[in-house]
Amino acid sequence: MVSEVLVPALVFPTVDKNAARKPYRIMNSPMMNCKQNRTTFLLLLILTTNTYCQESLNYSIKFRSGIGISMGDRTDGSGITYSAGFQKEIWNERFRINPNLSFGQYSSKFVMDARDEYFNSTSLETILFYDLLKGKKSSLFIGLGGLINNTRGLLGTGGDFDGPQSSEYINNYQIAGYVGCGLRFNAPDKRVAFEIIPFNFHIGINDFLESHIKIGLEIKLQNIK
Repeated sequence: MVSEVLVPALVFPTVDKNAARKPYRIMNSPMMNCKQNRTTFLLLLILTTNTYCQESLNYSIKFRSGIGISMGDRTDGSGITYSAGFQKEIWNERFRINPNLSFGQYSSKFVMDARDEYFNSTSLETILFYDLLKGKKSSLFIGLGGLINNTRGLLGTGGDFDGPQSSEYINNYQIAGYVGCGLRFNAPDKRVAFEIIPFNFHIGINDFLESHIKIGLEIKLQNIK
């Protein structure tokens, strides 16, 4: 009798010959996914910040010129004035802050009962404007502010006046307030805006008073829609 001997079969693991040729997919690793998420987040943060800055930095350069009068305790004249400064929209496109430097040249040529006067008026001022009525392309605004003024020039001996018969120089400093009202024409898709300001008043110490009619030009630097 011949007995059967059972020999267990040996099972060897199979090896895929193409496995070595397939690159290891690093992109699917959790570490790489984390790095990708952080990079994406940083890119989105940079783009969002840049967009926010472009929309919020509503700066412009502002120029004004006009005619008017300037009076003080020793001066009384009429003439022209110029100003230049920056402007920044600070809330809801209705409030604007405008620091500027203004310069005026005046004489008593058209003033009755005054001595010959030739003087300059220089002011460093900051004005806050607010749009009372606002449309798509125009608005009615008011302005309030303050300034430091320097008036200097020559008081001559000519003219119609009763006083000293000798020339003298003046160099006065005064603090004053500003109040004004006007119209602004501003198209959102244009880089230039215009202003007509018929009421501009500076009222301060030493009987200081200036009143002007002005026109303004505004050149936008940011937020061009």
